[in-house]
Amino acid sequence: MDITGFRTEYRFTFAYLSEPDYAWLRALYLRHIRGPHYLISPLRKNLLSPQCSTGYIHGVQDYGWQALSASYEYVLDYPSAVAPAGNRTFRITNVSTAPGYLIPDGSKKFIPVLPGEPVTFSVYLKADAARSITMHLEKIDKFGVPIAGGLTQTANVTTSWQRFALTHTPAADTAALRPGFVFPTAQTYNTAFAAPQVEYGNVATAAELGGASTKVLIDQITGTSPQYPLTDVAVTLLEA
Repeated sequence: MDITGFRTEYRFTFAYLSEPDYAWLRALYLRHIRGPHYLISPLRKNLLSPQCSTGYIHGVQDYGWQALSASYEYVLDYPSAVAPAGNRTFRITNVSTAPGYLIPDGSKKFIPVLPGEPVTFSVYLKADAARSITMHLEKIDKFGVPIAGGLTQTANVTTSWQRFALTHTPAADTAALRPGFVFPTAQTYNTAFAAPQVEYGNVATAAELGGASTKVLIDQITGTSPQYPLTDVAVTLLEA
């Protein structure tokens, strides 16, 4: 069975909200503050989508890995250091027109950041021979436009699974980051990718499945005022 995506509904209740706080929620619901918005779960740490973390790859815009100018295939392999272990991942076989790109979650979602709060991007890589590819964290401003000067790092891939990590601390001009890989030359790569993770913090912790960051829209909002001007509010969010 092909699984192409997951959609989640979230429900929150807030007791005795002040009028300014209730007004802010209404502004989100009425699209006065335009969405979609990023919902960050405190229960998880991997900010990539579940589709990306489980190795779903495609050539069009969707959640998962997006391959541009690069051919790929699925392989029955997975790093034993990751738990729970998967039984399949993918590899980039070759790039016919350089440069080629591999982008976690494509253009569907970025990684929202705060100035001064570090973000770490990590992944397991393995090739059929020694290969070099470039990891990067592209900086995005509040309008969704890339900013020059993102962080890059060369990953020297071997024939055994090895984890590579890249950490960046955003400045005030950066609203989001976009992780990715660049294949600088047109050649055969045969490089496998597994257990990608983007998390807040300056170290790569144990890999887990994605889902800590979700793009959402406010679907419903209801309020009652048991003690005016305080309001009890129920909010329903739908994954965008």
